[in-house]
Amino acid sequence: MDIERIGELIELLEGSKVSEISIRKDDSMVLVRKSSVNMVSAQISTQPTHTQETETETEQTDGAAEEQRGVLITAPVVGIFHAINGMPVIGDQVKRGQSVGAIESMKLMNDVVSPDDGVVVEVYAEDGMPVEYGHALFRIEPDAGGK
Repeated sequence: MDIERIGELIELLEGSKVSEISIRKDDSMVLVRKSSVNMVSAQISTQPTHTQETETETEQTDGAAEEQRGVLITAPVVGIFHAINGMPVIGDQVKRGQSVGAIESMKLMNDVVSPDDGVVVEVYAEDGMPVEYGHALFRIEPDAGGK
C-alpha cells in the first residue's frame, strides 16, 4: 500500500459520514479513523512475513519489552468506549477491580476494570472511541506490593 492510496483513503473519509476505514492486504493493515474533533488519523502496521528469529532480533524484542513493561488494561468486548465518572489520566492510582470506563456493546454497558493495583503510565482510550476485543485502553505500572 503506497502513500498516495492512503491519501486517497483520507480524502474519501473526510468527505463522508463514515468514521473509520480499515484495509488489510497480505501482511499489511491500514486504519484511517476520524477523531471526535473531525481530524483524521492513519495507522499503518505490517506483520513480519517470516517467523525465523536471529539473535539480534531477539535482543531487540527484549529491549522493546523492557520499554513497554507494565500491565495493559484491554477491552473485554467490541463496542464503544465511554469514560464513566472521569477517566483515569497518566499518574492516577488505580486499584484492582476498579472501574476505569465502560464499553457499550449491543445497548449494554460492560465495565472495564483494572486487573491490578498500579499507576496509569499510558492512556490509549478516548471517550466515544470504537474498540475491538483486546484493544489496549490503558497501561499501568503495578505497585511493588501488587501481584
